[in-house]
Amino acid sequence: MRHAPFLLWAVACVAPTSPSTTTSEGLDAIDIPAAPPSVEHDVTVAADGSFAPPLVEVWPGDIVVWHFPDAAGAVVEVLDGAEPCSTVAPAAPYGLTGPEPFAPGGLFVAGATPLDAARGVALTLRWSELEPRPGVFDWTALDAAVTELVSAGRLYAVGVVAGDATPAWLPEVGVELLTFGGPGEECPPVVEMGDPTDAAWQARWFGVTAAVAEHLRGRADWWRSLAYVTLGGANVVDRAAELPRGCSAGCGCDPEVWASHGYDAAGLVSFYERSLDQSAEVFPGKATVFPRVAGGFPSLDGIDPTPDILAAGRSRGWSFVPLEVGVAAGSELDPALVRLADGFLGTEVVDGSDDGLQRSFAAGASLVELPLAAAVVWGEAPGPLSGRTLAEWDTALAERRAERAELPEPLGVHRWTVVGTAGETLSFATPTACDVVGQLLVR
Repeated sequence: MRHAPFLLWAVACVAPTSPSTTTSEGLDAIDIPAAPPSVEHDVTVAADGSFAPPLVEVWPGDIVVWHFPDAAGAVVEVLDGAEPCSTVAPAAPYGLTGPEPFAPGGLFVAGATPLDAARGVALTLRWSELEPRPGVFDWTALDAAVTELVSAGRLYAVGVVAGDATPAWLPEVGVELLTFGGPGEECPPVVEMGDPTDAAWQARWFGVTAAVAEHLRGRADWWRSLAYVTLGGANVVDRAAELPRGCSAGCGCDPEVWASHGYDAAGLVSFYERSLDQSAEVFPGKATVFPRVAGGFPSLDGIDPTPDILAAGRSRGWSFVPLEVGVAAGSELDPALVRLADGFLGTEVVDGSDDGLQRSFAAGASLVELPLAAAVVWGEAPGPLSGRTLAEWDTALAERRAERAELPEPLGVHRWTVVGTAGETLSFATPTACDVVGQLLVR
């Protein structure tokens, strides 16, 4: 049954900031009332897609506060000439009206399968599989994973990795590949990868990350459920921020390979600064994760770029989330919780060491990334150190995040400021009940 349409009436008129008087020959003075001050209007969106109250009169500049039945709720724009919800534009001024996650706390399981005990999944996209040919993208795996996650009401993080997922076609477009590892049995596996400080490599890399953002922005429910974006590019075999750095007889010397190609610490810091800038541009409003590994980058001339990378991230405020790979012995967290982020680097390092950094993160962690294998082994039993189940950890981490009053609400109502042009009509609907169409009529 079609519900009554939801109408927001916006009256557009010209009004001065204070009452004024207009005088015409033979006429008395006429007082023109000022526009009322901006007010908030509460609108409740029911699970069946109906709206209460069904009619709200607003002025431009007023704020509509949408209240949803759960974290998966949203209201999207129905574009002109389109069937309701057949297409949405989440980046348009009216395109997305729903609570977006702002760096929420909780457990995120690495993989593609949602678990009942965790509120999120950390997806890893392998560059060579995502872009099998230059400029040709295969979205099959990503679309299937995100569709399943969103349908299950889960949030997700996404990150593209290079390293052993570097496309073999890069030399065809002028990007040089470097060889690391092998050939001895005791050597690391051979990996051919590009130099993240190289301009030609960066041109291709930032192209694929921008394409992922554009693809996810094409559907409002996919975009809204995206909680974190992981900085990639400087990888070896997974999303951890590290590069080949070994040097031993029979296996080659990785720092020498890097140095021969012009790699240096300053170049890597510049790459991460550009990555942070691009993330803010193409993933607006999304928190960016830096999965730090202690000593993870090759040290040329004794310079570790990590402190400068962290400093560049901190300058971005709450949107930068350092993820510490590894938990110190004796942490309150159970050993299986191996990747965690503190409250946006708000704590002081215990003793200045890597071990101290890990303990500091553990004390204030609000986001934990858990490998799928560890989650399966853990199961539903309490952890051996904390006595908490995965579900209890998920709740505790979310509560820690909610206590950070200086940060945006992790999952709250959405406040939308009324804007529009006189005579314009905008239509809205919920993705789950697309036949229930509301309209904003701008007078």
